[in-house]
Order: sequence, then C-alpha cells, then structure tokens
Amino acid sequence: MSEDFVTRSTLTICLDLRFLNTAFRIGDALLRYGDIVEPYETAFNLAFDTAYDYLRYMVDTENSELCEAMLKHLTFVMSSRNMATRDHDQDTLANNVISKITSQGAEPQNFKIVDMGGGWGHVCVNIAKAIPHTDKKDLPKFVVKDLQKMIDNGLDQLSETAEHDKAIIDSISFEKYNFIEDINQPDSADIYMFRFVMHDWSDSRVITILKNIVLNMGKDARIFIMDYIIPTQHVFPLVVERLKRFVNAHILATMIVTLTFATRTMDIAAMSILAGKERTEDDWGQLITRFNKENPDTMLGFRLCPHNKFRTDNEPYADNEACTDLKPCTNNELCNRKRAFGVVELKLASSSSSDIC
Repeated sequence: MSEDFVTRSTLTICLDLRFLNTAFRIGDALLRYGDIVEPYETAFNLAFDTAYDYLRYMVDTENSELCEAMLKHLTFVMSSRNMATRDHDQDTLANNVISKITSQGAEPQNFKIVDMGGGWGHVCVNIAKAIPHTDKKDLPKFVVKDLQKMIDNGLDQLSETAEHDKAIIDSISFEKYNFIEDINQPDSADIYMFRFVMHDWSDSRVITILKNIVLNMGKDARIFIMDYIIPTQHVFPLVVERLKRFVNAHILATMIVTLTFATRTMDIAAMSILAGKERTEDDWGQLITRFNKENPDTMLGFRLCPHNKFRTDNEPYADNEACTDLKPCTNNELCNRKRAFGVVELKLASSSSSDIC
C-alpha cells in the first residue's frame, strides 16, 4: 500500500464534512436517544442522515469508495505504521499469546488462535513473525474471523501483509463471522483475540459478543482483549514527573500524555459513531461482573495487567496481588494502572486451573 494512497484515504475521511459534523451532533443524539447504547442511534446517524448503523452503512455498495478509504485509513492507524504506537500494542498482544503457549509447554503447531474481527490478518502475522519458524508446521493455526468484505480484502492482501513469507501465509485462514448474529461453533481454539474491537461496542453488545463465544469455548481456552484502558485521573502527570529523572524522558513523557488525551478523545469518537466506549480497569471489572450475573452457567474469570490472579467479580485487588507473569509488565511501578492500553484475559470460571479467586 503506497504512502500516497494512505495519505489520500486519511484526508478523505478526516475532511469529510459528515464525519466532522458527527462531533457537533453528539448533543442532539443524547437529546433524541438518551443514553447512546445502540449503534443505529448515534450522532453518526444524524450527521449522515441514515437509519443504518456505521458498519451496515459502510458496507453498502453505494458507499464503497468511502468504505475503501476508511479501510485504508484504519489499516494505517491500527497496523502501527503511525508514530503513536510503533507496534507496541501488537508486540504486547503477541507476548501474551506466546507466554500462553510457553506456559502450557505446548508445541506452537498444536495451538489454534482465532483473531476475532482480525481484518487483514496483521495481528496473526505479527505473532507468527515472533515465533521462530521454517515452515507452517512450526507455527500455530491462525484463523481470522470477520465480515465477508474484510475477508475478501484480507485474502487479497495476505501475501503483502505477511511479506511473502510462505510459512506464515499457509498458517492463516479466513472465516466469515458476525459478532452479534453468529454463535461461534466448537472449533478447538486455544485463544480468541480481540484487538481494538470491544471499544466499538456498548456493554450490552460486548456481553452478547462474549456470550456467543463462551457457549462453545473449550474449558482451558482463553480470550485476550487488547484495548485502550482509560487511566485514572492524575496518574499520567505523576508518571511524567517521575520520568523526568531519566535520559530522553521528556520524549517518552510527551508520548504517554498524548496517548492519554487520545484515549479520552477516542472514547467520545467511539460513542458518537458506534455507541461504543473506552473503558477503565473498573469498567472492565463491572462489565464482566454483569456478564457473570446474566450468564451463571458460563461465568468468566478475568484479569487485567498488572494483576496475575483471576477473579469473577469487581472486588479490588490487594496490594500483594501485583503482576508477576503477565507480559509485558516488568516494572510494576510503571505498569500499575499507568498504560494507555492493556490486555484483558478471560477464561471460564469452571476451568480446572487453580488461580480463579
């Protein structure tokens, strides 16, 4: 994908007056719909004058050019070609997946990893690159599940995405899947991944998405959710002050503060376009607690870096329950509630493992 084409696509989206108007229609949407929780009752609907939700609108054939521009723009943003992330979030997710494989003492080829809403397969490729391999038998089986249009683009772009590595290409397959409408069938997957997906959905929709997976999820399988984690107030300024003691700290501190403000801006954008939201650590705890109350037969244990103990409710962790095994937490002082994104890990509470609180 050429840089010129990416630039044109980004400008197409950022200068579209309807998207610009979406921000100004948030107040109107709140007055008309009340709490914005349904994807077809948002500021986007008012600005674009459509009854369709954002995703349905974008896949309509009449909007194919806009959809293509948005896909190129989001690929640039979410594939870490921009300066804000520099692959760090993908590396974080890859580290958690590889740590899971290693902790079970399993050979990679015996693992199956499903990337839910994985688009063109960038995350699977990133994980595969981190695993030494000569052919596909050295790699896990990767499945990218997404809407048909994304699958078609993913298949077309896979060779380029994988940098023509045949082993990686052969290890990745694509399947059509709709988060809300489809129930995931038994597939012997060890890991289900969501990278920057859940922030596109309201709590009730996230619960539906999770329920559709856990109904047929293996007892020892895991769900990894990579998402922005909104920090508690006054956390990042404190980090900035501490980092001033280090060489080049001002650069790092500026990046952290930028990510913090960007995360809160993303929260507003998610609500106005998709009825989604960015979540704090407590928000995740409350969401999973609600899931467990509504689904007592498939209760989930959950943990969020920096904590290493699973729990099934939103009770706070004790001070001695800090991170010891979840990557990439190697410095608890800087990790504890001080990152702009993180990995929420879920498993069935009925699992035979002993680390459910």
